Amino acid sequence: MKESAGPDRLLQGDRRVLELIATGAVLSEVLDALCRVIDAESGLQSSIFLLDHTGTRLHLAAAPNLPTTLRSAVASFPVTDTACGAAVRRRRQTISPDIAVDPLYAGYHEAAAADGIRAAWSTPFLSKHGDALGTFAVYSSRPGPPTDTQLLLVQRATHLASIAVERHRTETELRESEHRFSTAFYASPACCTISAFHDGHFMYVNDQYEATFGYSRAETIGRTALDLNLWANPEEQSELSRLLRDTGRARDFEAKGRTKSGAILDILVWMHRIQILSEECVLGITFDITTARVPRRPWRRASGSSRSYSTPCPWGSPSSMRTAIFC
Repeated sequence: MKESAGPDRLLQGDRRVLELIATGAVLSEVLDALCRVIDAESGLQSSIFLLDHTGTRLHLAAAPNLPTTLRSAVASFPVTDTACGAAVRRRRQTISPDIAVDPLYAGYHEAAAADGIRAAWSTPFLSKHGDALGTFAVYSSRPGPPTDTQLLLVQRATHLASIAVERHRTETELRESEHRFSTAFYASPACCTISAFHDGHFMYVNDQYEATFGYSRAETIGRTALDLNLWANPEEQSELSRLLRDTGRARDFEAKGRTKSGAILDILVWMHRIQILSEECVLGITFDITTARVPRRPWRRASGSSRSYSTPCPWGSPSSMRTAIFC
Protein backbone atom coordinates (compact mmCIF):
# COMPACT_ATOMS: atom_id res chain seq x y z
CA MET A 1 0.00 0.00 0.00
CA LYS A 2 1.50 3.26 -1.18
CA GLU A 3 1.92 6.34 1.01
CA SER A 4 2.17 9.95 -0.17
CA ALA A 5 4.76 10.60 -2.87
CA GLY A 6 5.61 13.99 -1.45
CA PRO A 7 4.18 17.35 -0.46
CA ASP A 8 5.13 19.10 -3.72
CA ARG A 9 3.01 16.87 -5.93
CA LEU A 10 0.15 17.03 -3.44
CA LEU A 11 0.26 20.83 -3.43
CA GLN A 12 0.25 20.82 -7.21
CA GLY A 13 -2.80 18.62 -7.15
CA ASP A 14 -4.52 20.91 -4.66
CA ARG A 15 -3.77 23.92 -6.85
CA ARG A 16 -5.14 22.12 -9.89
CA VAL A 17 -8.42 21.41 -8.10
CA LEU A 18 -8.68 24.98 -6.81
CA GLU A 19 -8.01 26.33 -10.31
CA LEU A 20 -10.85 24.21 -11.67
CA ILE A 21 -13.18 25.56 -8.97
CA ALA A 22 -12.09 29.17 -9.57
CA THR A 23 -12.51 28.96 -13.34
CA GLY A 24 -16.02 27.53 -13.09
CA ALA A 25 -15.33 23.99 -14.32
CA VAL A 26 -18.29 21.64 -14.14
CA LEU A 27 -18.63 19.92 -10.77
CA SER A 28 -18.05 16.42 -12.14
CA GLU A 29 -14.67 17.49 -13.56
CA VAL A 30 -13.62 19.08 -10.26
CA LEU A 31 -14.58 16.05 -8.18
CA ASP A 32 -12.98 13.65 -10.65
CA ALA A 33 -9.71 15.61 -10.44
CA LEU A 34 -9.87 15.60 -6.65
CA CYS A 35 -10.26 11.82 -6.54
CA ARG A 36 -7.33 11.38 -8.93
CA VAL A 37 -5.09 13.52 -6.70
CA ILE A 38 -5.92 11.40 -3.64
CA ASP A 39 -5.61 8.13 -5.54
CA ALA A 40 -2.20 9.12 -6.90
CA GLU A 41 -0.93 10.04 -3.44
CA SER A 42 -2.39 7.11 -1.52
CA GLY A 43 -2.33 4.24 -4.00
CA LEU A 44 -5.97 3.61 -3.01
CA GLN A 45 -9.29 4.17 -4.78
CA SER A 46 -11.49 7.04 -3.75
CA SER A 47 -15.00 8.18 -4.54
CA ILE A 48 -17.29 11.09 -3.79
CA PHE A 49 -20.99 10.73 -3.06
CA LEU A 50 -23.47 13.60 -2.95
CA LEU A 51 -26.58 13.72 -0.82
CA ASP A 52 -29.80 14.26 -2.77
CA HIS A 53 -32.28 17.05 -2.03
CA THR A 54 -34.41 14.73 0.12
CA GLY A 55 -31.46 13.88 2.37
CA THR A 56 -32.29 10.17 2.08
CA ARG A 57 -30.04 8.91 -0.72
CA LEU A 58 -26.43 9.21 -1.80
CA HIS A 59 -25.45 9.30 -5.47
CA LEU A 60 -22.02 8.54 -6.87
CA ALA A 61 -20.54 11.76 -8.28
CA ALA A 62 -16.92 10.76 -8.95
CA ALA A 63 -14.84 7.58 -8.74
CA PRO A 64 -12.32 7.49 -11.60
CA ASN A 65 -10.51 4.36 -10.39
CA LEU A 66 -13.26 2.44 -8.61
CA PRO A 67 -13.75 -1.03 -10.14
CA THR A 68 -16.83 -1.61 -12.28
CA THR A 69 -18.79 -4.06 -10.11
CA LEU A 70 -18.67 -1.99 -6.94
CA ARG A 71 -19.20 1.22 -8.91
CA SER A 72 -22.49 -0.16 -10.27
CA ALA A 73 -23.56 -1.39 -6.83
CA VAL A 74 -23.06 1.99 -5.16
CA ALA A 75 -24.31 4.24 -7.96
CA SER A 76 -27.23 5.25 -5.73
CA PHE A 77 -28.24 3.94 -2.33
CA PRO A 78 -30.11 4.96 0.84
CA VAL A 79 -28.24 6.61 3.71
CA THR A 80 -28.97 3.54 5.82
CA ASP A 81 -26.39 1.57 3.80
CA THR A 82 -22.56 1.35 3.83
CA ALA A 83 -19.97 3.36 5.72
CA CYS A 84 -20.91 6.36 3.55
CA GLY A 85 -24.50 6.32 4.68
CA ALA A 86 -23.42 5.94 8.29
CA ALA A 87 -20.96 8.82 7.96
CA VAL A 88 -23.69 11.16 6.70
CA ARG A 89 -26.18 10.07 9.35
CA ARG A 90 -23.69 10.35 12.21
CA ARG A 91 -21.93 13.44 10.81
CA ARG A 92 -18.54 11.85 11.53
CA GLN A 93 -15.96 9.64 9.87
CA THR A 94 -16.93 5.99 9.69
CA ILE A 95 -14.35 3.23 9.19
CA SER A 96 -15.11 -0.27 7.96
CA PRO A 97 -11.83 -2.22 8.42
CA ASP A 98 -13.32 -5.44 7.02
CA ILE A 99 -16.21 -5.02 4.60
CA ALA A 100 -16.78 -8.78 4.37
CA VAL A 101 -18.10 -8.92 7.95
CA ASP A 102 -19.45 -5.40 8.36
CA PRO A 103 -23.28 -5.29 8.58
CA LEU A 104 -23.20 -1.80 7.06
CA TYR A 105 -22.28 -3.52 3.78
CA ALA A 106 -25.03 -6.11 3.82
CA GLY A 107 -26.08 -6.49 0.20
CA TYR A 108 -22.74 -5.17 -1.04
CA HIS A 109 -20.40 -7.96 0.15
CA GLU A 110 -20.38 -9.78 -3.18
CA ALA A 111 -19.71 -6.67 -5.25
CA ALA A 112 -16.83 -5.64 -2.99
CA ALA A 113 -15.34 -9.16 -2.99
CA ALA A 114 -15.61 -9.38 -6.79
CA ASP A 115 -13.44 -6.26 -7.12
CA GLY A 116 -11.05 -7.19 -4.32
CA ILE A 117 -12.18 -4.36 -2.02
CA ARG A 118 -11.60 -5.30 1.61
CA ALA A 119 -11.83 -2.07 3.64
CA ALA A 120 -13.39 1.36 3.35
CA TRP A 121 -13.57 4.59 5.31
CA SER A 122 -15.88 7.47 4.64
CA THR A 123 -15.78 11.09 5.83
CA PRO A 124 -18.74 13.46 5.47
CA PHE A 125 -18.27 17.01 4.25
CA LEU A 126 -20.59 19.78 5.29
CA SER A 127 -21.69 23.22 4.16
CA LYS A 128 -20.62 26.32 6.08
CA HIS A 129 -24.00 26.11 7.80
CA GLY A 130 -23.37 22.55 8.96
CA ASP A 131 -25.63 20.79 6.45
CA ALA A 132 -24.41 17.48 5.04
CA LEU A 133 -23.42 17.76 1.38
CA GLY A 134 -21.95 14.34 0.79
CA THR A 135 -19.11 12.07 1.71
CA PHE A 136 -15.58 11.25 0.57
CA ALA A 137 -14.89 7.51 0.61
CA VAL A 138 -11.62 5.63 0.23
CA TYR A 139 -11.37 1.89 -0.58
CA SER A 140 -8.46 -0.46 0.10
CA SER A 141 -7.61 -3.92 -1.19
CA ARG A 142 -6.33 -4.83 2.27
CA PRO A 143 -8.35 -5.13 5.46
CA GLY A 144 -7.55 -2.82 8.32
CA PRO A 145 -7.94 0.83 9.36
CA PRO A 146 -6.36 3.75 7.50
CA THR A 147 -2.98 5.17 8.44
CA ASP A 148 -2.55 8.65 9.85
CA THR A 149 -1.13 9.82 6.52
CA GLN A 150 -4.14 8.49 4.65
CA LEU A 151 -6.50 10.22 7.06
CA LEU A 152 -4.69 13.53 6.52
CA LEU A 153 -5.18 13.13 2.77
CA VAL A 154 -8.89 12.56 3.31
CA GLN A 155 -9.09 15.63 5.53
CA ARG A 156 -7.66 17.75 2.71
CA ALA A 157 -9.97 16.12 0.20
CA THR A 158 -13.14 16.73 2.20
CA HIS A 159 -12.21 20.41 2.62
CA LEU A 160 -11.81 20.86 -1.13
CA ALA A 161 -14.95 18.82 -1.83
CA SER A 162 -17.04 21.02 0.45
CA ILE A 163 -15.75 24.16 -1.30
CA ALA A 164 -16.52 22.75 -4.75
CA VAL A 165 -19.96 21.35 -3.94
CA GLU A 166 -21.15 24.35 -1.94
CA ARG A 167 -20.05 26.75 -4.68
CA HIS A 168 -21.82 24.62 -7.27
CA ARG A 169 -25.03 24.58 -5.26
CA THR A 170 -24.88 28.31 -4.61
CA GLU A 171 -24.40 29.04 -8.31
CA THR A 172 -27.18 26.63 -9.27
CA GLU A 173 -29.58 28.20 -6.77
CA LEU A 174 -28.65 31.67 -8.03
CA ARG A 175 -29.29 30.70 -11.65
CA GLU A 176 -32.64 29.17 -10.72
CA SER A 177 -33.58 32.23 -8.68
CA GLU A 178 -32.62 34.54 -11.56
CA HIS A 179 -34.67 32.44 -13.96
CA ARG A 180 -37.73 32.54 -11.70
CA PHE A 181 -37.43 36.29 -11.23
CA SER A 182 -36.85 36.91 -14.94
CA THR A 183 -39.89 34.82 -15.86
CA ALA A 184 -42.10 36.61 -13.32
CA PHE A 185 -40.76 40.03 -14.33
CA TYR A 186 -41.18 39.74 -18.09
CA ALA A 187 -44.44 37.78 -17.98
CA SER A 188 -46.11 40.01 -15.38
CA PRO A 189 -49.41 41.60 -16.48
CA ALA A 190 -48.32 44.72 -14.58
CA CYS A 191 -45.90 47.29 -15.93
CA CYS A 192 -42.52 46.36 -14.45
CA THR A 193 -39.17 48.11 -14.57
CA ILE A 194 -35.78 48.09 -12.89
CA SER A 195 -33.70 51.25 -12.79
CA ALA A 196 -30.41 52.41 -11.29
CA PHE A 197 -30.96 54.29 -8.04
CA HIS A 198 -28.05 56.71 -8.47
CA ASP A 199 -29.27 58.35 -11.69
CA GLY A 200 -32.62 56.77 -12.53
CA HIS A 201 -31.71 55.27 -15.90
CA PHE A 202 -33.77 52.27 -16.93
CA MET A 203 -31.99 48.91 -16.90
CA TYR A 204 -34.87 46.51 -17.63
CA VAL A 205 -38.51 46.91 -18.69
CA ASN A 206 -41.11 44.25 -19.46
CA ASP A 207 -43.59 43.84 -22.30
CA GLN A 208 -46.41 45.46 -20.38
CA TYR A 209 -44.35 48.62 -20.01
CA GLU A 210 -44.12 48.85 -23.79
CA ALA A 211 -47.85 48.20 -24.14
CA THR A 212 -48.78 50.78 -21.49
CA PHE A 213 -46.50 53.68 -22.38
CA GLY A 214 -45.72 53.03 -26.04
CA TYR A 215 -41.93 53.21 -25.75
CA SER A 216 -39.90 50.21 -26.92
CA ARG A 217 -37.07 48.72 -24.86
CA ALA A 218 -34.54 50.21 -27.28
CA GLU A 219 -36.06 53.66 -26.72
CA THR A 220 -36.12 53.22 -22.94
CA ILE A 221 -33.00 51.41 -21.73
CA GLY A 222 -30.34 53.87 -20.61
CA ARG A 223 -32.76 56.78 -20.34
CA THR A 224 -34.81 58.09 -17.41
CA ALA A 225 -38.49 58.77 -16.89
CA LEU A 226 -37.60 62.46 -16.96
CA ASP A 227 -35.93 62.02 -20.37
CA LEU A 228 -39.09 60.33 -21.69
CA ASN A 229 -41.45 62.82 -20.05
CA LEU A 230 -43.36 59.99 -18.35
CA TRP A 231 -44.59 62.16 -15.49
CA ALA A 232 -47.58 64.37 -16.23
CA ASN A 233 -47.20 66.18 -12.89
CA PRO A 234 -43.55 66.84 -11.93
CA GLU A 235 -44.47 67.43 -8.26
CA GLU A 236 -45.63 63.82 -8.03
CA GLN A 237 -42.25 62.64 -9.27
CA SER A 238 -40.57 64.83 -6.65
CA GLU A 239 -42.69 63.36 -3.86
CA LEU A 240 -41.99 59.79 -5.02
CA SER A 241 -38.28 60.58 -5.19
CA ARG A 242 -38.38 61.83 -1.61
CA LEU A 243 -40.18 58.69 -0.39
CA LEU A 244 -37.63 56.42 -2.03
CA ARG A 245 -34.73 58.47 -0.71
CA ASP A 246 -36.09 58.68 2.85
CA THR A 247 -37.84 55.32 3.33
CA GLY A 248 -36.58 53.14 0.49
CA ARG A 249 -40.05 52.32 -0.78
CA ALA A 250 -43.43 53.66 -1.88
CA ARG A 251 -46.73 51.80 -2.09
CA ASP A 252 -50.16 52.62 -3.49
CA PHE A 253 -48.81 55.87 -4.85
CA GLU A 254 -51.35 57.39 -7.23
CA ALA A 255 -50.09 59.69 -9.96
CA LYS A 256 -50.57 60.86 -13.53
CA GLY A 257 -48.45 59.31 -16.26
CA ARG A 258 -47.89 60.31 -19.88
CA THR A 259 -47.56 57.90 -22.81
CA LYS A 260 -45.42 58.35 -25.91
CA SER A 261 -48.49 59.58 -27.79
CA GLY A 262 -49.20 62.17 -25.09
CA ALA A 263 -52.19 60.43 -23.54
CA ILE A 264 -52.56 60.99 -19.77
CA LEU A 265 -53.04 57.92 -17.58
CA ASP A 266 -54.12 57.45 -13.97
CA ILE A 267 -51.49 55.11 -12.51
CA LEU A 268 -50.93 53.26 -9.23
CA VAL A 269 -47.22 52.83 -8.41
CA TRP A 270 -45.32 50.48 -6.11
CA MET A 271 -41.52 50.80 -5.74
CA HIS A 272 -38.74 49.40 -3.59
CA ARG A 273 -34.98 49.95 -3.39
CA ILE A 274 -33.06 46.69 -3.90
CA GLN A 275 -29.53 45.40 -4.53
CA ILE A 276 -28.73 43.70 -7.84
CA LEU A 277 -25.13 42.47 -8.23
CA SER A 278 -24.03 44.96 -5.56
CA GLU A 279 -25.64 47.88 -7.40
CA GLU A 280 -28.45 49.80 -5.73
CA CYS A 281 -31.52 49.74 -7.93
CA VAL A 282 -35.23 50.52 -7.83
CA LEU A 283 -37.73 47.78 -8.49
CA GLY A 284 -41.31 48.77 -9.14
CA ILE A 285 -44.75 48.00 -10.56
CA THR A 286 -47.21 50.33 -12.21
CA PHE A 287 -50.89 49.65 -12.85
CA ASP A 288 -52.95 51.67 -15.31
CA ILE A 289 -56.14 52.43 -13.35
CA THR A 290 -57.54 54.97 -15.80
CA THR A 291 -60.50 52.84 -16.86
CA ALA A 292 -61.23 51.82 -13.28
CA ARG A 293 -62.18 55.44 -12.54
CA VAL A 294 -60.80 55.15 -9.02
CA PRO A 295 -61.21 58.42 -7.04
CA ARG A 296 -57.96 60.28 -6.50
CA ARG A 297 -56.43 59.93 -3.05
CA PRO A 298 -53.69 61.90 -1.31
CA TRP A 299 -50.12 60.71 -1.69
CA ARG A 300 -49.24 57.95 0.71
CA ARG A 301 -46.02 57.27 2.45
CA ALA A 302 -44.69 53.70 2.65
CA SER A 303 -46.08 53.29 6.17
CA GLY A 304 -49.60 54.10 4.99
CA SER A 305 -49.90 51.25 2.55
CA SER A 306 -53.15 49.33 2.47
CA ARG A 307 -52.18 47.07 -0.43
CA SER A 308 -49.00 45.27 -1.37
CA TYR A 309 -47.77 43.46 -4.45
CA SER A 310 -45.36 40.59 -4.71
CA THR A 311 -44.00 41.44 -8.18
CA PRO A 312 -41.93 44.64 -8.34
CA CYS A 313 -40.31 46.75 -11.01
CA PRO A 314 -39.02 50.33 -11.39
CA TRP A 315 -37.77 53.04 -13.72
CA GLY A 316 -35.95 56.27 -12.93
CA SER A 317 -34.74 56.76 -9.39
CA PRO A 318 -33.61 59.60 -7.20
CA SER A 319 -30.27 60.89 -6.12
CA SER A 320 -31.61 64.42 -6.38
CA MET A 321 -34.99 66.03 -6.88
CA ARG A 322 -34.36 66.15 -10.62
CA THR A 323 -33.88 62.38 -10.81
CA ALA A 324 -36.65 60.66 -12.75
CA ILE A 325 -38.43 57.81 -11.02
CA PHE A 326 -41.30 56.01 -12.57
CA CYS A 327 -42.88 52.64 -13.07
